[in-house]
Amino acid sequence: MQKRKSAERILEADILGQLGIPDRIFLTVIGNPFGMLSDEEDSDVLASVATALGHLRDERTIERLVELKNHPSEDVRFGVVHGLSTHENESAIHTLIELSADEDEDVRNWATFGIGSLIVNDTEEIREALFQRLNESNSEIRGEALVGLASRGDARVVEYLLKELSSGSVGILAVEAAINIADPRLYTHLMH
Repeated sequence: MQKRKSAERILEADILGQLGIPDRIFLTVIGNPFGMLSDEEDSDVLASVATALGHLRDERTIERLVELKNHPSEDVRFGVVHGLSTHENESAIHTLIELSADEDEDVRNWATFGIGSLIVNDTEEIREALFQRLNESNSEIRGEALVGLASRGDARVVEYLLKELSSGSVGILAVEAAINIADPRLYTHLMH
């Protein structure tokens, strides 16, 4: 019986996250969807609710999502990343920075994308978090960090871009970062 109830709550969260795209006029009709996080304990439900709240992009959810940043389930932490991405709120950004160093690769990847590309805020803390991801073995995480640093005009990225562009296996994110930073030293590498 409990499994069915969890499945229903997950479905409810999934529907809520997509309801009324793009205008979200239903938010005024359905009341307070944020109560779904208040006393929920099921990890699968929490992950779905956190992700759904990210689609709603309502700052009222930030505090509760931040409370879940150290949840033992990587799925919940992944949901938290989605819930907080795009928010320029200091607490949301700080949490995404923390999660960009998460033990789970997917959480790290999406948190790096969140601070690198989904917000415009530019602080030393953001740049340092992105810089720490440049030595990742996962090329997508490295690429997200490259794009984030390049879009912020951080010249330290050029050395890493030269390495990426000379590697023989160049990803689209490295090319995007090279275009963003527009350093003349990258030109010959981009032409090959």
